[in-house]
Amino acid sequence: MPDLTILIVDDDAGDRKAIRRSLKAVRPDAAVFEANRAAQAFDFDAAVPDIVLLDHRLPGRSGLDILARLLSLWPRAGIVLMTGQGDEDIAKSAIQAGAVDYIGKRAITPERLDRLVSGAQDRAERRWKDRARQADLMSFSDVLVHDFKAPIRAVRALAEQIQDDVARGDMDEVRDCAQDLCQASAQMAELVDSLAAHIRHDREVEFKETLLTELIGRAETALSQEIAAGGAAVSRDFEDVMLHCSPPQVSQLLQNLLSNALKYRGEAPPRITISASLSDGGGAVVRVADNGIGVPEPFRRGIFDPFKRIPGRAHLPGTGLGLATCKKILDRHGGTIWCEAGAAGGAVFAFAMPRARLATAPPAELTCKRA
Repeated sequence: MPDLTILIVDDDAGDRKAIRRSLKAVRPDAAVFEANRAAQAFDFDAAVPDIVLLDHRLPGRSGLDILARLLSLWPRAGIVLMTGQGDEDIAKSAIQAGAVDYIGKRAITPERLDRLVSGAQDRAERRWKDRARQADLMSFSDVLVHDFKAPIRAVRALAEQIQDDVARGDMDEVRDCAQDLCQASAQMAELVDSLAAHIRHDREVEFKETLLTELIGRAETALSQEIAAGGAAVSRDFEDVMLHCSPPQVSQLLQNLLSNALKYRGEAPPRITISASLSDGGGAVVRVADNGIGVPEPFRRGIFDPFKRIPGRAHLPGTGLGLATCKKILDRHGGTIWCEAGAAGGAVFAFAMPRARLATAPPAELTCKRA
C-alpha cells in the first residue's frame, strides 16, 4: 500500500510530468495524483493527501489565493508552494498563509524533492499536534471552570448534610446522603477518566495491519456486560478487511460507538449492525448502524466537538467526550467520521480509514486511482 499520498496542483503538464518523474525516483511507493486547476483540486476526493505541491500561478487564481481553502479541506496536509522564479516575499506570504515550505521550480531535483517532502511531513505533523494540544487546553479550562462546578457543589452540600444528620443521629438520612455522595464522586471520576482517554491519543503509537473483526471483538468483550444487560444484538455485514492502524485506539473508537448505540436506545432492544467496504482511494469505510433514538440533522456535525451533547438528553449518562475522542482517533489516523440517519430509523456513525485492504488480498494488491 502507498506510504505517502501526494497531490500535484499545477496547470503546466510538462512541469507535472517532471515532478512526477522526480518523485518516482525517490518515492516509488508514493501514490501521486494530479490536478491542473484550482477547481479540480477542490473537487479531489480520491484520497486524503499527505503533501500538496501547489503551483503559485494557476489559471485565474494564485496558489496563495487557494491555500486556505486547501488547508480547510485537508488540515493535516503539508502544503508546499512552488513558483517559476524564487521570490522571498512570496515565500514569506506562503508561510504566513499556512504553507509548510516553498521552492522555486528551477531548484527541484529528485534529492531536493525528497528532502522537501520529508520536511513538509514533519512540519505539518508538528503543526497538527500543536493545534490539538491547544484545543485540549481549552477543553480542560472549560471543564475546570464549568463541568466540575456542579459535582463539587453537590459533594460539598452532601458532606454538610451528612454532618448535620450525624449530629442528629439520623442514620437513615446519613445512608441516603452517603449513597448520593458516592454517585456524585463516581460522576467526577468518570469525567476525569474521559479526559485522560481523550488526551492519551496524542501519544506516539505503533501502527500495524489488524483485522477489523479482531478490533470489533475487543470492543464487544469490553462491553459484554452492557450488551447482555440490554438484550442487544451486534451483527457484522462485511467481507473482513485489514486496517493499518493503532489497534488499541481503533478498538476504543469502536467501543465508544457501540456504547453510544447501547446508551441511546429506543423502546426495542438494541440492534446494531457493523458494515465495511473498501474505498477507491485505498482505504475503508466502516459503518455502525443502530435502531435507537437517532440524531437530529442539525446536531450531526456538532456532536463530535468536546462536551457537546444533544439538548434534552442530559439525563442520560455521559461526559460529552466519547464522540470527540472518536474524532481525535480518526484525526490521528488521517481519517474522518460523520453521522447519518438510519434507513429505518436510528443513527449510523461512519468513519473512513485511509489505508486498508481486503483481508484475503496481499498488501501488494492494494491500488489507488491515479491521475
